[in-house]
Amino acid sequence: MITKKVYLFFLSVFLLHGLVVAQDTLTLERAVEKTLQQNFSIQILQNTQEIARINNTWAHTGGIPLLRFTGSATHTFVSFFDDPAEDALETKNTTNADYTQQNLSTQIALQWTIFDGFSARIQKERLEQLEKLSGGNVQVLLETSVYATILAYYSVIVQKQKMQALSYIHGLSKDRYEYQKSLQELGVATTFEVLQAQNAWLQDSAQLVLQIANYRTAIRDLQYYMADTDDVSYVFPDSFEPQHIQFNKDELLRRISTHNAEVQNKYVQIAILEQEQKLARSRFFPTLSFQSGVGYTYNSMDYGIVDPVQTDQQRVFAGLSLQYDIYSGGVRKRASQIAEIQTYIKTLELQDMLLRMYHEVEQEYELYTSRKVFYAVSREQYAAATLQYDLAQERFSLGTISSFDFRTVQMQYLQAAVQIVEARYLNILSELTLFRLTGDIIK
Repeated sequence: MITKKVYLFFLSVFLLHGLVVAQDTLTLERAVEKTLQQNFSIQILQNTQEIARINNTWAHTGGIPLLRFTGSATHTFVSFFDDPAEDALETKNTTNADYTQQNLSTQIALQWTIFDGFSARIQKERLEQLEKLSGGNVQVLLETSVYATILAYYSVIVQKQKMQALSYIHGLSKDRYEYQKSLQELGVATTFEVLQAQNAWLQDSAQLVLQIANYRTAIRDLQYYMADTDDVSYVFPDSFEPQHIQFNKDELLRRISTHNAEVQNKYVQIAILEQEQKLARSRFFPTLSFQSGVGYTYNSMDYGIVDPVQTDQQRVFAGLSLQYDIYSGGVRKRASQIAEIQTYIKTLELQDMLLRMYHEVEQEYELYTSRKVFYAVSREQYAAATLQYDLAQERFSLGTISSFDFRTVQMQYLQAAVQIVEARYLNILSELTLFRLTGDIIK
C-alpha cells in the first residue's frame, strides 16, 4: 500500500516536471489575436457574411432589365417506306420523296419589369439589411469568442496558481514527513506522528496530481477557442490583477440599447420584417412589364428532285404587359397580416431582451461591487494566513505546537491562497461581463 502511494507521488512530480518544460510564452493579447484569426466558427460566419455581401445586388431584386439570347439549330432527314412515283423527277412530284430539312433560329430579347409595387426597391433594402444582419452575427460571435478566450486565459493562470500553492504545501509536507522520520530514528517522534505526516504528504500528492490535470484541461480549453492545433507548450504568467474599473451604472444601462451587438441585431431583424410587410403590401399593385427584341429564322427543305425550298425571316417585336390578380382567395391579405404579426413579435422579443440585459447589468454591477470588497478581504486574509503559517512553522520546529495544529494552519494557508486567486478571477469575470453586455468587450 505504501508503494502505491509513493508511486503516486513520483507520478505527480513527473507530471509537474512535464509542465515546467514549456517552450512558448503566450500573452493575453496574443491569445485573443489567435482566436480572432483561427477560430473556425468565426471563419464560417465571416464567409457567410461574404455570401450576403455578394447577394446584395440589384440583379437579385428583379429591378434591372434582363437581356437574353436564345438560339437553336436542327438538321433532320426524313425517309418514307413507300417509294416515290416513277415519274417523280419528270413531274417534280415530291410525294413519298425523302428529304432533308435544316432549321436555324436565333433571338435576342429584353425583358424589364417597369413597375411591381416598388418590390425591387424593397428587395434591395432587404438585401442590405440581411448583409448588415450577417455582419452583426459576426460581431456577436467575435465578442463571445473574445469573452470566452479571455476567461479561459485567466482560468489557466488561476489553475496554475492553485497548482503552485499545492506544490508549495506538498513540498513542505514532504519535508515534514522526512523530519518526523529523522525524529523517529532519534527516538523523539512516535510512529503515529510519522504516519500522520506521511498521510498529509500523500494527501497533498493526490491533490497536486488532480490540480495538474485541471491545469492541463484549462490549457486545452483555451487552445480550443484559439483553434490551436500546434503541439506547443505555453508559458503563462504567474499572476494577474483585476483592473478595479469605476463603472457608472447609468452609463452602462444606456449603452445596452446603443452598443450591445445582440440588441443591434434585433433592431436589424425588425427592419427586415418591416421590409417583409412592405413586400406583402406591394403584391396588391399591378405588375407592368416591357418586352422587346429581334429574331431571325432560316428554314431549308431539300427533296433532291426539286430545288431546295429555302425561307428566312427577320422580326422585331416590342410590347407591354399588365398583370393584376383581382382575387387570390385572400392570400395577399393573409401574408400582410402575418408579416405585421411577426414584426410585432420581434418587437416584443427586443423589449424582453432589453429588460433582461438591464437586469443583468444591474445584477452584475452590484456583484462586481461586492466582489471588489471580497477581494480586498481575501488579500488581508491571505496576508494574515501567510504570517500565521510562518509562525506555525517556527513553533512546530521548536515543538511548541502539535502536528494537528500545524496541519490545521497549513490547510488554512492553502484555503487563503486559493481564495485570493478565485477572488481575482471573479473580479475579472464581472469586469468582462459588464464589457460584453455594453458592447465594449473587444475595445
